[in-house]
Amino acid sequence: MNAIKLKDKKVIFAVVLVLIIALVIYYEYSYLPKQNKKIKILEYKKEFFNSIICEYNCPLKLQEYKNKTQLLPDAECVKTCTKDFKKNNNSTAFSSIELNQDNLIMDINKLVQNCKKQSLNSTTLSMDNSVFFSCSVKNLKTLRQKYDYLI
Repeated sequence: MNAIKLKDKKVIFAVVLVLIIALVIYYEYSYLPKQNKKIKILEYKKEFFNSIICEYNCPLKLQEYKNKTQLLPDAECVKTCTKDFKKNNNSTAFSSIELNQDNLIMDINKLVQNCKKQSLNSTTLSMDNSVFFSCSVKNLKTLRQKYDYLI
């Protein structure tokens, strides 16, 4: 009778051991890499967002653009924002499907488009860039409340 119980305990122990090993393998080779990729995607999106905020926050200077002198973000400042983002991120590391798992990109676009409409003078059909850029920065910063990974 004791031999049967000992045999049953060994079988149960072997089954539990196999299950634990299977869980460890799953965790190491499936779950952990997926979680790490999700974290990297969120970090990329945060850096992308911060780069946009950086560009829209650049001081406005009178510049020639499309044969018209207008207030635009300082070109050197914009280059620095873009350079810093590109230096720290690989744009080909993620697919557009991975980057569009939430609505951040669409929300950014909507907010910027709304600011374009607000800054457009309906009479002259020209845009007030100081209104546009300050509106964009202000509205984009509200996204930090919606997407906690941007904080």
